[in-house]
Amino acid sequence: MEGVVTAGLALSVFTLFFLVNKRNKTKADLLLAGLLFTFTIPLLVGFIAKIHPPARQFLPIVLGPYWMLLSGPLLYFYARDLSEEHFRFRPIQLLHLLPFVLFLVYFVFFSSRGFGPGMELAEAPGPRPGMRPPRDIIFNRVPFGVFHFLSLLIYVSLTLFTIRKHRRRLGDYFSYTQQEITLNWLFWSSIILLVSFVTVAVIEFLTNKGTGPNFTLLNIANMLLIFVFGYYGIRQTLIFAAPDRGSHTQVPAAVAEEQQAPAPGLSHAHASEMSEEPENTDAEEDREKYEKSGVKREEVDALLQKINTFVEREKPYVNSRLTIEELAAMLDMSKHHISQIINEAMGVNFFTYINQYRIAEFKTRLMDPAHKHLTILAIALDSGFNSKSGFNAIFKRMTGQTPGEYKKEQESQQSH
Repeated sequence: MEGVVTAGLALSVFTLFFLVNKRNKTKADLLLAGLLFTFTIPLLVGFIAKIHPPARQFLPIVLGPYWMLLSGPLLYFYARDLSEEHFRFRPIQLLHLLPFVLFLVYFVFFSSRGFGPGMELAEAPGPRPGMRPPRDIIFNRVPFGVFHFLSLLIYVSLTLFTIRKHRRRLGDYFSYTQQEITLNWLFWSSIILLVSFVTVAVIEFLTNKGTGPNFTLLNIANMLLIFVFGYYGIRQTLIFAAPDRGSHTQVPAAVAEEQQAPAPGLSHAHASEMSEEPENTDAEEDREKYEKSGVKREEVDALLQKINTFVEREKPYVNSRLTIEELAAMLDMSKHHISQIINEAMGVNFFTYINQYRIAEFKTRLMDPAHKHLTILAIALDSGFNSKSGFNAIFKRMTGQTPGEYKKEQESQQSH
């Protein structure tokens, strides 16, 4: 057990150091640091109890299990801070800390009456197997483990719901998909957190009959959580970052005035036939947002013409990480206006709109003799796609063919 505790603490310190010293730290990083600290506490308790035995009887008060009640709220607010564009803490949200505060107060109150049999720490914090659990609300009348499980179940469910809602709206902001913006890692890590707790609880009950925690298993589970959340959390970047407007080219005045037809293959009818990915299912929310956006319906066609003209001329879609923020900066328009116009006039979201242009660009380059020496993947990357799997999936969805099938078909038609 000593090796597990030492290794776990070393991993935690290392992870927290890099997270706290991360360049361009965000509020989300601090929330994640707090979450990792709740995983570290059992390891810290075991370490202190081993190197300083007199502290064993006080550790359940200072670093008691009530700290684990912060894991759920911290996870949930971490997901919200990453996935919501304008997330802000409100005083009412402090109510999420109420269970933690109540159990903290109870532990302090209970400690003032001294410890009953079985409360002293021996080889590890907490009652040893075979010892009588203390007669208190935590371990008897209202089992703390059950309360902790319910807390985790609720907050993990809220976190998963938050991430799924975030995914449905990605198509309005991004022209590509990537783990850092889909929060795939956080979705599965949250499930791992809940499964780890249930696994430890079940094994502890089967082996110790509920009389004392299996600290070795608990510490291994916490090490796993620290590694998973720490590794991906350090790599996680801000999803909704404001663009540096100075780095983008503004729309020439002539572009706003010039009238041009939409590019071939991007007509309203054709666009409506394309499946949307990611799907936007929050129609009512969009409608309310657009009603407040200030764009009148009679202005939509003219503004769409402005957007199409710029996209066709400047080809911003060849940037594989193009976002609606960046396009808005280039056009000197509100991103909400652009999203509204594309949705209303084209019947698609930003993701589909941009990738239609990328598909058209790919088809043009593929049949251009100047690009004959390039592979399909190289042409796709030059057209704005950022991965082979993403390109194949989007091409198949929008054309009904694989890139290879399309190429053979075009070459067959040319040969005749």
